[in-house]
Amino acid sequence: MVREHESKKVYKLAGNLVREVYENSNTFPRAEQDGLTHRLQKTADLITTNIVEGVYQDKKKNCLQFLYRARRSINETGRLLQVSNRLGYLDSNKYEKLEMLRQNVFQVLFALIVSIA
Repeated sequence: MVREHESKKVYKLAGNLVREVYENSNTFPRAEQDGLTHRLQKTADLITTNIVEGVYQDKKKNCLQFLYRARRSINETGRLLQVSNRLGYLDSNKYEKLEMLRQNVFQVLFALIVSIA
């Protein structure tokens, strides 16, 4: 159902985003450890988790449901990155780098969804 090279590409890009989110959010204030930091890392993790779950579904409908969840997690990650930037936890350069990576993951995932739907 899912072309292996497409799923590997989006998974690899999403994995890069997760790594960058962890590296950058680990510098957030200690007071945010259980709040924004945790939420941002968890949301980024859910992108790759849902991609993997979707790729290994037998039915097209189930596959798409997980890929749509991954897409929602990408959007939520973007919102949390904006909040982090506005609060001054991410400087503009780091925010722009993360946002470009996030948008790239979104575009590749969207193309995968379209190819399946």
